[in-house]
Amino acid sequence: MKSRRVLTVTLNPAVDRLLKIPGFRAGGEFLHREECLSAGGKGINVSRALEVLGVETLAAGLAGGAAGDLIRAELFREKIPCEFVGLSGSSRTNLTVMSERGRLTRILESGPSVNRRELEAFFEMFRRRLAGCAWAVFSGRGLAGAGADVYARLIRIANRAGVKTALDASGPELVEGLSASPHLLKINIKEAGEGLGQRLDSRTAAKSALVEIRARCSGPAVITLGSRGAVGGDDDGIWWAAPPRIRSRNNVGSGDAFLAGFIAADLAGSDLRKCLVWATACGAANAMGIQPGAIDKKVVKELKSRVTISEI
Repeated sequence: MKSRRVLTVTLNPAVDRLLKIPGFRAGGEFLHREECLSAGGKGINVSRALEVLGVETLAAGLAGGAAGDLIRAELFREKIPCEFVGLSGSSRTNLTVMSERGRLTRILESGPSVNRRELEAFFEMFRRRLAGCAWAVFSGRGLAGAGADVYARLIRIANRAGVKTALDASGPELVEGLSASPHLLKINIKEAGEGLGQRLDSRTAAKSALVEIRARCSGPAVITLGSRGAVGGDDDGIWWAAPPRIRSRNNVGSGDAFLAGFIAADLAGSDLRKCLVWATACGAANAMGIQPGAIDKKVVKELKSRVTISEI
């Protein structure tokens, strides 16, 4: 039987610290009411959601210092298999402050840099861990010193191994990554607009952008539109999936949960339409919680029945 394992790559993981602070505003002094500490990074969020969906996964990347130790410890606590190559520098810590009305203020560190020896060790581990994988996911920020072509190099390695590849990146890593022809591209509407140098403020504009982007992929492409859902296309057509109305608590990681849902549905043999429905339900379920990627499978199934999909 073909493996269902999904290898996720998070080159620049973080300790995510979320504080709930009533009445928060700049310049004040406050006591926080609630704290959530977790291993963060887009690929880690994808792995967390995949675990909930019953898909075997391995979270891989590079991590260093006390923050790196905490990232590994948190993943061990969550029973998410992982392997992170050590860095001489310390991994980053991101802070999110949530007011009582749910407004988010985020402070993101840039993270450490990687040297040649550390990067070569990661590539060696990546090749070894690809064995038996059905998908490899490359998402999130690059790492200083890794080069803008790092995702492109990894995608080519996975493609040669016959492993499906998914890219969710921005900036130079996105441009270079597309040159390697990933099987699936998943980006949000802001990233798509920046990459194409266009203002994408409607479904029609998103559709046009999707057609252009799809020419650089070997499989489907998806542009997420936040609370408006997502537009996805393959050789059979272009579809818009609209989520049900929900009470959003924290939308950080919704794109990662979306990607996890898409891949889980693909592994189950679903076509693009069903993949988009599952993905949209997972993204919405993520927004209803606090920890990125920590979706509730029962909530996903309920939301799935209320996702609407139409050809555009």
